[in-house]
Amino acid sequence: MSHIRGLGFVVPDLHLAGDFLSHALGFYQVAEGRWEGAQLDQLSGMPGARLRWMDLRLGRECVHLLEYVEPRGRPYPKDSRSNDLWFQHAAIVVSDMEEAHAHLMRHDVHPISTAPQTIPEWNKEAAGIKAFKFRAPSGHPLELIYFPPGKGREFWQKPSSSLFRGIDHTAITVSETGASLKFYRDLLGMSVVGGSLNYGITQENLSGVPGAKVEITSLRPSRPGSCGIEFLRYIHPSSGRPSPIDFNFTDHVCQMTLIELENLEETVQKLREADAPILSREIARGPVDSHMPPAALVADPDGHRLLLLQT
Repeated sequence: MSHIRGLGFVVPDLHLAGDFLSHALGFYQVAEGRWEGAQLDQLSGMPGARLRWMDLRLGRECVHLLEYVEPRGRPYPKDSRSNDLWFQHAAIVVSDMEEAHAHLMRHDVHPISTAPQTIPEWNKEAAGIKAFKFRAPSGHPLELIYFPPGKGREFWQKPSSSLFRGIDHTAITVSETGASLKFYRDLLGMSVVGGSLNYGITQENLSGVPGAKVEITSLRPSRPGSCGIEFLRYIHPSSGRPSPIDFNFTDHVCQMTLIELENLEETVQKLREADAPILSREIARGPVDSHMPPAALVADPDGHRLLLLQT
């Protein structure tokens, strides 16, 4: 059984990032603390690393903010584009796109999309879905998404008084859908639940990429109700830049998908046998009374980081 526990963001200022998520997007803080010591050293491969962390929740999903006190990381690249292979966003479900967009734009955001976009009727899989992509003050890309009747998970069709409801999925730009499927489906046990081919002026305006033609593949972990993962393969333009080879755990571009697994050791061994990058020197284990379960940091075929946790 697998479950996406949440998403992690490395940020330059913990409290500024937390305030933005709270005031602009309706998250609320649930915990805060500091972390250093042997388990973090094992996980990050950087002896002496120290960080501050904050956990926030929206609906059933969590976001984990990390600010490295030592060593400090590099800022999110200002020239990032949606087709660069380090691109990853969290899709935040809203009950009213126009109201949510108006609320959001009263805060310090940097639009990626020209305006909220509605997927046209000819795109049967995604018709009527509304979306708007933007960057948080920290530089990280995010998305507002609205599901009309008949689209999205059944949970999002239930009545809600909340304008911002939760995180439906995280989307990652990939170079090859097949290679990503081998990793997420075959090695991590997720299932394909849908897909579409998006192109035309709506997709260009949404992604901020001229001539964008994107193959989308949606997957879900095995635990019911879990947040999903969406692959974005840019058929055109195919000139997205790969993740920097010196990209490390403390850089702000390091977003992480936190995935809980019933058998962490068995999964890590399968990843090793498949020559998948295991970034931790070993499975990190904290003291018996630690809040952190055994964990391993790994990378997918395009360098996106995943923190695997024992349930």
